[in-house]
Amino acid sequence: MQLRNFIPHVILLAYQILMYQFTVDDAFITFRFAENLAKTGQFVWNIGDAPLEGSSTFFLTVLLAPFAFFGADLVVVSKFLGIISFHAILIVLNRITLQNFSREYAFIPPLLLAVIPASGVHSISGMETATYMLFIVLLIWRYDHSLFERLIFAFFVAITRTEGSLIVLAMLSLDILYHRNRDSFISSIVVGIPIVVFQIGRLLYFGTLFSSPTAFKTVGFLSRLSIYTSFQFILYFIPLFFAMAMSLIEIEKPNLPTLRNLVLLVALVLVTWIWEPIMAYDFRFLFPAIVPLVILSTEFGIRLYTIAKKVEPRITHNLQEFYQLLWRLRYVIPIMIILFAPVSRIGAVSDHALAYGQSLENAHIQIGKYLFENAPPDSVIAVSDVGAIPFYSKLRTIDTYGLLTPEVFNKSGYNPDYVYNLEPDYLVIVSSSDTTIVPFIAQEIALVNDPSFSLYSPIGVYTFNPGYYLWLLVRL
Repeated sequence: MQLRNFIPHVILLAYQILMYQFTVDDAFITFRFAENLAKTGQFVWNIGDAPLEGSSTFFLTVLLAPFAFFGADLVVVSKFLGIISFHAILIVLNRITLQNFSREYAFIPPLLLAVIPASGVHSISGMETATYMLFIVLLIWRYDHSLFERLIFAFFVAITRTEGSLIVLAMLSLDILYHRNRDSFISSIVVGIPIVVFQIGRLLYFGTLFSSPTAFKTVGFLSRLSIYTSFQFILYFIPLFFAMAMSLIEIEKPNLPTLRNLVLLVALVLVTWIWEPIMAYDFRFLFPAIVPLVILSTEFGIRLYTIAKKVEPRITHNLQEFYQLLWRLRYVIPIMIILFAPVSRIGAVSDHALAYGQSLENAHIQIGKYLFENAPPDSVIAVSDVGAIPFYSKLRTIDTYGLLTPEVFNKSGYNPDYVYNLEPDYLVIVSSSDTTIVPFIAQEIALVNDPSFSLYSPIGVYTFNPGYYLWLLVRL
């Protein structure tokens, strides 16, 4: 193996070491479900409750359950899985380029992905982003090799995230429309059968086709916010528009792998429009679109230089020297065009990751550990940041935000009486001040303004960051 193929792994490993302290609070939701699955064999938020798919990933929850059963540290295990998955993604991207082009270009897609600071963040966040991206890139790589491999990787894409089923549906639909024959239709049906069976099982067990986070965070298709965010993503990666153009210039009909990656990219962006139209391309719901994007960007660069070489006989001597120089820089130019801005953000990204990790340790994790050590085991806590606090406290938890306790909403809207009627022993309120309780989350404003709030007294204030303080209150 050539030395340059190791460069992306070295860069990514440096990011992972630098940002290792970063763990997303949402990851602890998956950890809690995995622990309860190991204890009870059921997908439940609180032991004894009805089944609930409250984690954003079915697959990772099941994968972590055996580790939880044997008492492993799920934070460490999830980070290890993320690190391994991302390095595997780099290897598969290398293989895809070898398969479609040549050895001299094979290191480009892995490098394009590795230099983005968000790659380091998502690989150690504790979330399912890394495994989801790995199954997507494996599906791209092995799609045409065998029906069995296509079926396996499509199934894992579908069960890793709720929207994975839609991604697979888009790829299978393209296959049918492109080939327009009986074999492609039958093979697509075969690939889809396990996914349909899984979705039926999900519906029968959980009573819904969508996980609770997916259903709760849906804000509507083509909202202003979703359009703004997605176009920010598309405009940032402007070279993508040229990939299709270069393909059409060089060949009359784009090849199927190119079309498949374009469809995959569009599908990944569209489901982000529908489910989570916030933040930018480095947000975990949109970031998997980077996989087909780096493949398409590499193709764009290769086709551009191929066209440049074709016109060399018709240009002047000076222009020929210019194109020769351009050819020597064939690796540098696409990388600079596509990746200069995200690489320049490494300082800001790493600082944010380190600050977030330390803040989570100082606030949420500290509250969780305090409650585990001091609260009676049968205590009940009501909190909106339902990640590290419930996981470390091991207490029965009411999600005042409504993600995992949807009963807090009724036909009239948010119902704080539902929370207070359960008589939680502890209450956590997020405040913008550390001297007086000033809630800014709508659900918590309703809780604080309810007369029953007077039954609670503060016993501690924990600083997440300036302007974000967690007040721990106990029932009098």
